[in-house]
Amino acid sequence: MRNDFNLLMLSAMYENGGNTTQRFLDGHPRLHVYPFESQLGTRLVTDSLSSIFPVKYRWPVFDLEATLDQDYQAIIDEECKVRARTPHVSKFRHVALIFPTKSAGSTTSAISKLPDAREAFNVEAFFRRHL
Repeated sequence: MRNDFNLLMLSAMYENGGNTTQRFLDGHPRLHVYPFESQLGTRLVTDSLSSIFPVKYRWPVFDLEATLDQDYQAIIDEECKVRARTPHVSKFRHVALIFPTKSAGSTTSAISKLPDAREAFNVEAFFRRHL
């Protein structure tokens, strides 16, 4: 990926001002703000914290044998997927979505299968696709 991508993630747990902060930032002319709640986790997150914090809100874990397209599909991201598949029932039906003809992974060259490089790459590719 290019070095011109700067991602800032703000985290707020249950009624601690995350949505308000997101709305304030959304109006900034130099920022691209993801319109949905970030749900980057995958169903492969299995540790002792999974019973306390829903896996959809956790840092993603990917299958090392999966393709980049499969990695992209593994990200839970319920709000975006509901909006894309059934826009008439989404609370974000007013948000315009324009997806590339291919997923982020299929247009990108192969990367290292090392977990630390793969997770960071997949998160960046996910947000590049949607912003």
